[in-house]
Amino acid sequence: DFGSSIRFPTFEDSSARTLLQARTKSRFNLATWLVAGACGLAIALTVIVGGATAILGMWERASTAEVPSGPPATAEFVSDEPRLPTLNPARQDWPQPSAAIDKTKPVKAFIIAGQPSMAGRVDLTTLQRFAGEIDSAASHSFRLRNQQGWNERDDVWALASELHGHATRSGALSVGFGETANEIGPELGLGHVLGNHFDEQVVILRISSPPQALGDQFRPASSDSPGGTAYQALVADVANILDEFEKSPNCQGTGVEVAGLFWIQGMCDGTDPQHRAAYADNLANLVRDLRKQWHAPAMKVVIAEFCRAPTGDEPQDPIRKNLQWLQQSHAQVAGQAEFQDSVRFVTAMHDINIPSPEATMTMFHANPRNLLDLGEGCGHAMLELQMRP
Repeated sequence: DFGSSIRFPTFEDSSARTLLQARTKSRFNLATWLVAGACGLAIALTVIVGGATAILGMWERASTAEVPSGPPATAEFVSDEPRLPTLNPARQDWPQPSAAIDKTKPVKAFIIAGQPSMAGRVDLTTLQRFAGEIDSAASHSFRLRNQQGWNERDDVWALASELHGHATRSGALSVGFGETANEIGPELGLGHVLGNHFDEQVVILRISSPPQALGDQFRPASSDSPGGTAYQALVADVANILDEFEKSPNCQGTGVEVAGLFWIQGMCDGTDPQHRAAYADNLANLVRDLRKQWHAPAMKVVIAEFCRAPTGDEPQDPIRKNLQWLQQSHAQVAGQAEFQDSVRFVTAMHDINIPSPEATMTMFHANPRNLLDLGEGCGHAMLELQMRP
């Protein structure tokens, strides 16, 4: 049979066996080197030919392509989360001119105050990349850009301050009123929603401060007279800045009235047991005290959270527990009978970590979608309150 035809040599001399083994190994190594060299040469030729083809293709496309007109193409957000509904379907593609302002009425002033991250850290480079997607979204009631650049509207005036007693930035509402002049915050979406509704001029005053606790620096006078240092500064700065604005040529009304407060704060209190226990009472006292200090008994208040507690299987996660406690405390204050028609709590749409194509945008205060949704959502809540007596 076939197996019996195979004959294996026998070696009775060990030296002959060793010599044959050495020659066999040498021939095997040589063959291996030759095969490996041939493979390497083939791969190198493939890479060179492929690279040359790609370069020629790029050259041809570049030489024949037409230069696109209009703004550059932008990336798109990828998320299944629903956006906040737009209560006012009328889009303001071009802002209202100053002539449309009703100058026979007081200017409507709205204050944004609380934790430092509410100032917003969406840089304009990031915003530019996503401006196309944002402007085409049906959920937004305004557009970021026009053919000349960033939209601005002088029927809404923006003021920014860092508890220094004076406005450090002032101008028609546009980009650049976030934490720095190269960033945006919730004031942009908020200002457009309010500006689309009111015939009077609207002023958005954002007061920024370092991380402060409502049980300490922001402690209102009714909780512990005369109140914390940040509380006293907030009371005085708003009065001073609005007084300066009223005396300036930028004021387009018969005076200035504080119509609303947006309060975004609380994380600092969550780390102290005593502050946590007193937070709801302190926040209710803050609303009462600020209405009195700013001579605005009808001032409406929107309490907002910047982000939801992170989802997952870690119920004991400290950040998650803190955010859940804060949400319950805010809802408790807004649910009090005396605040039924004048205080609203707005929950966030997004988690603290937002799915994003860019790692730098995963935090809530640096994501344009979160900041614009937050501003518009707060604006709609404020309008609902403004319609109540």
